[in-house]
Amino acid sequence: FAVGLEGGMRYMFNPGMGVKLSANVFFPLLDVGSFLWWSSGGGTQVGVNSSIPFAQFGLFGGIIVKPAQLMD
Repeated sequence: FAVGLEGGMRYMFNPGMGVKLSANVFFPLLDVGSFLWWSSGGGTQVGVNSSIPFAQFGLFGGIIVKPAQLMD
């Protein structure tokens, strides 16, 4: 199981050509656990914990070219 974030942008120089840039990061979750505790003096407690040993990063880019018949 993993949690990730991703974002990007597209910039057109003119109607037929541009660039696309994006980046992402993924955090694999290991050792996920939870607890439920009750005591007469302290009440109820609930919690979730996990361990993230490393993060994976990715950067991507590309060139956008539109054929003349698809341009408006």
